[in-house]
Amino acid sequence: MKKIIYSMLALMAMTFTACSDVPEPYMNPNNRGGGGEPVEGVYVEATFSKKIDPFEVITTKGNAWVINYNTATATGYNSSEKTNTESESYLVSPEFDLTESAGAYLEFEYIFRYANRAGEDKVLITANYTDDPTTTEWIDITGTLTEGSDWDTFSKYSANLPEEFIGEAGVRIALYYSATATDSRTWEVKNLKVMEGQTEEGGGGEVTPPEGGEGDGTEAKPYNVVAAKAATGNEKWVKAYIVGFINTTDYTYTYSAEGALASNIIIAASPDEKTDANCMPVQLVAQTPVRTGVNLADNPANLGKEILICGNLETYFTVPGIKSPVYAKVGDKEYGTKPGSTPVDPSGDKLYYIDFKTSQEGWTVQDVTLPAGFTHVWNVDTKYGYVATTYNKTDKKDCDGEGLIISPKIDLSKATAAKLTVSNSGSYFESDAKMKEQIGVLISTDGTNWTPLEITTWPIYNKFTWVNSTFDLAAYAGKADVQIAFKYIGTATKAGTWEIGTVTIE
Repeated sequence: MKKIIYSMLALMAMTFTACSDVPEPYMNPNNRGGGGEPVEGVYVEATFSKKIDPFEVITTKGNAWVINYNTATATGYNSSEKTNTESESYLVSPEFDLTESAGAYLEFEYIFRYANRAGEDKVLITANYTDDPTTTEWIDITGTLTEGSDWDTFSKYSANLPEEFIGEAGVRIALYYSATATDSRTWEVKNLKVMEGQTEEGGGGEVTPPEGGEGDGTEAKPYNVVAAKAATGNEKWVKAYIVGFINTTDYTYTYSAEGALASNIIIAASPDEKTDANCMPVQLVAQTPVRTGVNLADNPANLGKEILICGNLETYFTVPGIKSPVYAKVGDKEYGTKPGSTPVDPSGDKLYYIDFKTSQEGWTVQDVTLPAGFTHVWNVDTKYGYVATTYNKTDKKDCDGEGLIISPKIDLSKATAAKLTVSNSGSYFESDAKMKEQIGVLISTDGTNWTPLEITTWPIYNKFTWVNSTFDLAAYAGKADVQIAFKYIGTATKAGTWEIGTVTIE
């Protein structure tokens, strides 16, 4: 049963954008009686390359449909200010007459992005327009819109108009868009036509797996690499093998774990694959359990292993790839969170693991020198983790200050070897040399006497870039009361910022 939509918003809340001259209803294109010479077989046509006409924009709140990039575009997002606006807007066609039609269909080209964000995008039809789209009884003929992975590739929408409208006069279609104040999608439309005849429906451009493609992108039937490369969409499942990584300096595919970066892997249908065109790059987002457990820099033994991964099928390194994965399973180890389920413990067989974005259990903050107006030198940010700075944002001043965060006691008594990995980032330091004087990692077995650990991989002093700093803790294996501390010093000359995301001992 088709869904009937009623939107009963107050008329007073509406902002109308419309022309003063209302066009005559579009007539049957095959009826040559009367006025002009319409294009054969076309009831309504709009390219949206330069103007909205003959459509009408009616906006009840927020942002309206506008002409942008030679399309009719709807979005609540302001890229300059990086803000979202609660919005609701209709793009309404002129009337067209189907009284002599034997069948008609709608088609247009579109780009639809960020489908997982809040809002709605609909294709609507009515034969009883009230001049107010919010009180009009619409029928939803949207079907499924295909999410795009870039701003250049258009999908095609095509749908036969419902039978109950064939033979009716005063028919209109509308494209409806909404967004919230916290989230927004983007919809771009061009080359819209209502035509006489019938079409093979493709409301969302359903993906037909290419030759060699398998699966439907669900956990039960994950895509193989061939099918995944031809598909789009968020939270899609793919099963493959980890075969290497991409060097981000020159974009070369490297089929080993030697010199691997933590930021990405490449996957293929075979563990022995070494042809770039048969592979698919996978983004590993910093400070996520998936990156911690999957990347080859820290987990070289993952090379050649089968992986089941859930993420967004998007362009990555200019080719079809997987971005923002939320869950992965390598062998019998699970990392991240399956969509709609509770988080999987990312620690696996590790001796210790903590993600400061979600937990600071057992850690204490110690302020050695606290600047005026500060509560602590170290503070928690749910996006980045523990963050240290003595820059006063209110007064826009750098301040003198010093502070530490100290771990609980960590039991390494049963370990014969141990490695500490710290995901961290920094910026705003005066220089690389100054940063190395002002941040440090310490270790203790009694909580009183602290020994500096040598940092071999440092963050960039003036650019937030997440790196994994590793430390050999072999000298502390077999000890029961090991504690780790991170020390930060800021000065009134220049107060840098140091962020600690995750801490792992394995």
